[in-house]
Amino acid sequence: PGKLAVSDDGAFLYVGLNQTGEVAQLALPAGTIQSRVTLPTDSFFGKSVAQAIKVIPGQPHSYVVARVYPKVTPGDAGVLVYDDQTPRSKTLGGFGTADNVMADSMLFLADPATLYATSEEQGFAYLFAIDSSGITVKLRGGVGPGPITGDTKVIYQVNLAVGNALGIDPNTLGLTNTYTPPTGNKVTAAQPESARSNLYTGQTLPIGPDPESTALMTVNLGSLNQIAQLQFQGLLTFTNIVRWGNNGFALRSSNLPALYTSQDKLILLKSSIMATSVGLAISSL
Repeated sequence: PGKLAVSDDGAFLYVGLNQTGEVAQLALPAGTIQSRVTLPTDSFFGKSVAQAIKVIPGQPHSYVVARVYPKVTPGDAGVLVYDDQTPRSKTLGGFGTADNVMADSMLFLADPATLYATSEEQGFAYLFAIDSSGITVKLRGGVGPGPITGDTKVIYQVNLAVGNALGIDPNTLGLTNTYTPPTGNKVTAAQPESARSNLYTGQTLPIGPDPESTALMTVNLGSLNQIAQLQFQGLLTFTNIVRWGNNGFALRSSNLPALYTSQDKLILLKSSIMATSVGLAISSL
């Protein structure tokens, strides 16, 4: 399987099937396949696969797919909206087309008619409008390459080229603030939680006498000052952060490129690192 997305009511899980170029709809919690849809193909480039999937808020049967041709670089193949197995008529073309949309990271806030997207490699940003007929581009921008993340109010983008986290204005796609990590650190993942005024960041630390090389750090969204830090032993790079429950985290990590392996890990933990008390608390795993 490839990319995953779950509906906000927990009824369906959508799974990108890279080997067949399909997206499967699974009923939860049983995990039974309800339907499979084959993504559009091209006579020259071949099959396309899902490089990002997002379920429309409040519409568990409707989802957005950003496609890519896996054997082409850049292979961005456009964006389209499905209702179960039926594509909506208005779609967006990918690289080299009139639309020239290159989106591989997508985000809904609270509005189901507005979708945000970025290109992790090219640095483009988009505000898409979604209606019953499909999807159109409402605004284009860009502040740097990297994935987009957010909650119902706040948008952040991880600038992978620089190693910082950028606050994005939801209305203009302009830059609102920049979180710069401590000297030598690089931000690799971020997740805001506006209800607690926190920004959780995954950071790689300088390799030196200290054996810890990775950290989950909490930053205050207002001051951008660091509140707490949880250090991890082992050469890992956090690529995704998900908050769950009162104090839970799901962390997706991969080995550093220097280890010549693509093995990913899923770390589930509970921690008081989201506490808003002043002062720096450091602990290790």
